[in-house]
Amino acid sequence: MDELHAALARSLEGAVLTRDQLTVDHEQNYGRLFQWTPRFVVQPASQKDIVALVAFCRTHTLHLTTRGCAHSQSQLAISRGGVLVDLQSMNRIGALDEDSLTVDVEPGVIWRDLVHRLATRGLVPPVLTNNLGVTVGGTLSMAGIGVASFRYGSQGDNVVELDVVTGSGTTATCSPERTTISSGAHSPAWGRWASSRARGCGFGA
Repeated sequence: MDELHAALARSLEGAVLTRDQLTVDHEQNYGRLFQWTPRFVVQPASQKDIVALVAFCRTHTLHLTTRGCAHSQSQLAISRGGVLVDLQSMNRIGALDEDSLTVDVEPGVIWRDLVHRLATRGLVPPVLTNNLGVTVGGTLSMAGIGVASFRYGSQGDNVVELDVVTGSGTTATCSPERTTISSGAHSPAWGRWASSRARGCGFGA
């Protein structure tokens, strides 16, 4: 057993997988150009877990990589000897506010599941990518461009606010009007943090 496993598992509520518990899916992404084996795969249960994980990785000098559905290529969403954070474990869809047309979601929510949930209320997000089998956190980290972007912008443009965990392990709530993190933190396109909750807006009938 890895010497750091017990300490890492004690610090988190979510699951910690070691190399002998991994599947081939943990070692590659959609592009299948590289096959890397992480030291650990963490399936966090909450924002609290992400904060603790960032602190642990800083203390032990471990590289930290986030992963949604890994619909990526090259060396994205995989880790060679570091910690791979499988955000699909944070997949809760929270409160829907039909007056403000916003919904709270965690980063591991699959867009298809969110679309189905909103459809029961006659609503749909204004911008969707052509693949709904990917996570909210994943597309927001790359801005999220769809066929309606010419009118409504990117998916990131339709986020009211983000609860984020920074690389230093601090938390903040960011919005177009407010940010407590340094330059670039208001833009979800640059992937400078792990998003623990997003609130989208502008759903149409």
